Amino acid sequence: MNISKPCFGLFIDQFNNLYCSISEEHLVVKKSLNNNLNNVIIVAGNGSAGSLSSMLNNPRGIFMDLKLNLYVADCENNRIQLFKPNQSNNGTTVPIGLKLSCPTGIILDADNALFITDHNHHRIIASGENDFRCIAGCSEINGSRANELFYPHGLSFDSYNHRIQKFILATNTCGILLID
Repeated sequence: MNISKPCFGLFIDQFNNLYCSISEEHLVVKKSLNNNLNNVIIVAGNGSAGSLSSMLNNPRGIFMDLKLNLYVADCENNRIQLFKPNQSNNGTTVPIGLKLSCPTGIILDADNALFITDHNHHRIIASGENDFRCIAGCSEINGSRANELFYPHGLSFDSYNHRIQKFILATNTCGILLID
């Protein structure tokens, strides 16, 4: 994919289309990976920073569900925008009920629960049965304690191990990388 600025978020849908959020250009674009053509299509935003339904301001994380609904973490507008298929000029703001401050990551789980990385609030929130709730970093204080996050950017799920595991990287006196 030939684009003029770097991608912040990437996503590949079930039809082998690559999606890229270009924060600096306030766009989300897609390209088919099924051919060698460099046809890039704008799927969200219009290239100008703004808060209208057709605009984005520093889009970050992106996620597409199986119905091809595109969710965009619209960082500088402090919102999540939902773009239905073939409606790049008409996004709708997902009602969260909590104030966001630069959302940077977004994902849906197998039950269609929405998870959002709220970067400047140092937390991760999730949709519940009737509303959104904080699930990690709920004190909104940045830090390194077990109940704190420090400017989280994204999140993902692993359906195999059913656990979270931390690896501490270190080097020994010979300069060899060790995983503890």
